[in-house]
Amino acid sequence: MKIAQITYSGFGGLGSVVFSLIFADEGNNNDWIIGFLGNQKLDQDYNKLCNELDLSYASFLSKPKNPFTAWVKLYKWLISEKPDAIICHTLNPIIVCRIYAWIFNVPLIGVEHTSNSVKPRNEKLTSFLSMIFADRIVVLTKQYFKELRNMHKIFFRSKKVVVIHNGIDLNLFKPSEEKKIQKEEFIIGMAARFTKTKKQDFLINVLEFIHKTDPSINLKLSLAGNGSEFTRVKNLAQNSFVSSQVIFEGLIEEKEVASWMNKLDIYVHATDGETLSTSILQSMGCGVPIIGSDVSGVNNLIKPDSDLGYCVKNEESIFANTILHLLQNPDELNRMGNNARSYAEEHYSNNTMLSKYIDLIRSIIS
Repeated sequence: MKIAQITYSGFGGLGSVVFSLIFADEGNNNDWIIGFLGNQKLDQDYNKLCNELDLSYASFLSKPKNPFTAWVKLYKWLISEKPDAIICHTLNPIIVCRIYAWIFNVPLIGVEHTSNSVKPRNEKLTSFLSMIFADRIVVLTKQYFKELRNMHKIFFRSKKVVVIHNGIDLNLFKPSEEKKIQKEEFIIGMAARFTKTKKQDFLINVLEFIHKTDPSINLKLSLAGNGSEFTRVKNLAQNSFVSSQVIFEGLIEEKEVASWMNKLDIYVHATDGETLSTSILQSMGCGVPIIGSDVSGVNNLIKPDSDLGYCVKNEESIFANTILHLLQNPDELNRMGNNARSYAEEHYSNNTMLSKYIDLIRSIIS
C-alpha cells in the first residue's frame, strides 16, 4: 500500500511522528511518500533523512495569505504519485487532499496535533473542515476528544474520531549504556520550536532564579530547536548574568536527539499548551525524568501518581525549586527516570502506533 503523509516543512514534532511511522515499518510492507507543506523551506535534516531512506518526497512553499499555488502543486504531486491513502498531519490542505481522495476513492485521515488551548483561528477553521471532509480524524488523547467535541458541538462526528497515541522508536530513544556517575555539573534541557506558545525565555528566568538561590550550583540549560522566537530568546540569554550557562544547540538531527537527551539530568518542558509532546515522549524513552508545565497536553502525561516527574505551574520559583529538589535527591531522580522508560515501553511504541494507523486505513477501505 502506498501511503502519503502530508506534514509541515519546518522542524518540529510533526516530522518526528511522520518518520516514526516509517521507521516502525521494518518489513517495508508499505510504500511511504511525504509531502512537506509550509511557509518555511524544507528542513535540511528532513531532506537528508528522506534521501537516506530513499523516500519519494516533495516540498511546497506556501505563502500565508496566498496558499493556493502551493495547494495546486500538492494536488498535481498527488496525481503523479497516486497514493492509496493519505494521512494529513497538517490540516491546512485538507480540501485539496479531499478532492484527490474523492476522485480516486482513497482513505483520507486528518490528524489533530495542535493543542486546543493555543490553536489559532485559522487552525480552528481547518479543524472544522477536517471534521466534514476527512474520512477519519485522529486525536492523540481522550482529553483531546472531549475538547474537540466541546469545540465543534453539533458538528462533531464521534464515529469519525479515533484516539491513537503518538509513538516513538524505542530502539533509538533508549537510555545510554554509559553509567551515570556522580558529577559536579548538571544539565537540564528542552527540545522544541521557538514559538510564542513555547517558553524557552521562561526557562532562562528560571535558571537565573536557581543561581540566585544557590550560587554554588553548576547548572546549565541546553535548548534545542529553532523558530520565529529564536533570535529574541537568544538575545535575552546574552543579556543575562547566566549567559555562559545557556547553550543554544540549534536544530539537531532526529537521530542525534537521543544522544543529546541522554546527556540531560532532567528534561524540562515549559509551554502554554500541547497535544501530546513528542519531545516528552522521547525523553521518557531515554529514561530522563521530566519537569513540565501544568497545562493540557503535559499534565495528562505526567500525572501525580505516575512518578515520572513533576507538573508544576509556570511560576519561576516553583519551577526552580522543583528542579533543585530533584537534583538534590538522586535516588528519586533515578527512580523517575526508570519509571519513565517503563511507561514509554508500555504505552508509546511506534510499532503500536503504526499498527493502529494501518488498521484504521483498512477499516475505511472495507
